[in-house]
Amino acid sequence: MGNLFNPPVILNELKRICLNSSDKEYLYFDGESYTDELRPWIKSNDIETCISLNNKYNTALRKIISETNILYCNLGSAEICKIDDHVFNKIPLHNIKNMNITSQFLSTQEIEDILHSIVRYLTLINPEINILFSIPFLEHKASAIRENLNITTFKSTVAIYKAISNSFPDSYYPEYELSQYVVGKIKDGLQLDGRHFTATAVSILAKNLLTSLQISICDTKNSFWVPKVDKFGKIIGKCYL
Repeated sequence: MGNLFNPPVILNELKRICLNSSDKEYLYFDGESYTDELRPWIKSNDIETCISLNNKYNTALRKIISETNILYCNLGSAEICKIDDHVFNKIPLHNIKNMNITSQFLSTQEIEDILHSIVRYLTLINPEINILFSIPFLEHKASAIRENLNITTFKSTVAIYKAISNSFPDSYYPEYELSQYVVGKIKDGLQLDGRHFTATAVSILAKNLLTSLQISICDTKNSFWVPKVDKFGKIIGKCYL
């Protein structure tokens, strides 16, 4: 769930998929068109068109989940920003001084409750699905809380790790630990921005995951790529093996 950045948003997205909800909560109008905050490729100047596209997307995802053996879920950050009950997918730094926006760290118990709900919704679609939870390796890029980003990242990592360990210890995949090892072992593990993995690093991590799950690995040396970014993290092309 690579474009979802915290546990409440992951859960909200699963609710939409499972219930085929046409909820307009994540549709926002920028003065020209409506865009879905969690699905930025869904965009139109007509709100009903966005709702229709979302319903089609929900149907397609339910089919994929129903046929999936293993779902890999990176839980992102334990820090969230919200207005009332609306949780933002990303920290709204451009609007962070809005007095209605509050920021907080989710407690371990709050994350545990969310994990149980995530499992419940996924198993409603596919009772046989196996779920792997992980923690991101990278340091937080931004925070609304006035702390060093290293401290913010550490607090988030600890809270999420404890939640997984308490509720679903057998479903923990050590992405964080393996990423540390890989980046420390190979000289080109990260791209220019120091945050995005190279294709080499992703390939090593993917092979480890597939091997641990006893899934055969196909030869993708000439075709495997990840988005290539510049020193600011902007996508500028493809990064091949």
